Amino acid sequence: MGADGAHSRVRGRFLPGAGHTSTGLVAIGGRAPLDATTTALLPGADGMALVFGRTGTMGITHVMRMPWDTDRVPRPGTDPARAAALRGWPGLAGDPTDDFVSWGVTVSHTVLPGGRPVSADGSALLTLAQQVTADWDPRWRALLGRSDPASALWIDIRTSDPLPHGEPGPVTLLGDAAHTMTPGRGAGANTALRDARELGERLVRVHDGGLDLRTAVGGYEAEMRRYSAVAVRESLQQMHDDSDRGPVSRALGTAAQRTGLRLVNRVPALRRRLARGMQRVRDSEGA
Repeated sequence: MGADGAHSRVRGRFLPGAGHTSTGLVAIGGRAPLDATTTALLPGADGMALVFGRTGTMGITHVMRMPWDTDRVPRPGTDPARAAALRGWPGLAGDPTDDFVSWGVTVSHTVLPGGRPVSADGSALLTLAQQVTADWDPRWRALLGRSDPASALWIDIRTSDPLPHGEPGPVTLLGDAAHTMTPGRGAGANTALRDARELGERLVRVHDGGLDLRTAVGGYEAEMRRYSAVAVRESLQQMHDDSDRGPVSRALGTAAQRTGLRLVNRVPALRRRLARGMQRVRDSEGA
């Protein structure tokens, strides 16, 4: 089972001709502790927020609240079953994770100072993120300034080419090893979970004697190719490298995005439609 990510060695051995295509975009991300100071810098106390730069650069923030407080006690309002599971988890007392806000900025590698990052040094990546968002709202730059350098990372955003069809056998792929996709629609993890469900259900039938292994793997791969192709395609459509566009074109594109999102925010029917569309892809459904 190749479930070892976008750089899967199993994929390389199993399907040496299955490649990836670079989008031309680079993402730099990190996180900051979620305290009163950080909360004041955010457009909202919870959930996600998008930032559209004038040059086509895009940012995102995502508030992450743990189901436990700083004393590692389940918070009031936590689902009783989940609270009981947390109380029974021996590792909770030693878990260092507190509330935080994660952020990311996506930019064309052609406009990055020096091109693609060559170092994974966290401080250098935070400095680079500050440079490419130098003309953004001061609150964004303050958020980056409060971030932990150890949390910083960068990703060369790629998308997988369609998997070639072949005879099913005792080796198959799951998750990013099968269908690396951009974060444009937030569908990657859910698609991998669907992979696990689809394959797992078939393997149970093999164990119970109702299906032979090759038929099970072949059925899984055929179904996985169908729904993952939708997720890969629609995720890619949300990510564009417009570095070759002129400044006026980029500015008009950004203005159109902002206007569209403001309209969606004000019209409940449009919000529901957008939410349904995003959920459809996250559920790996659709045509």
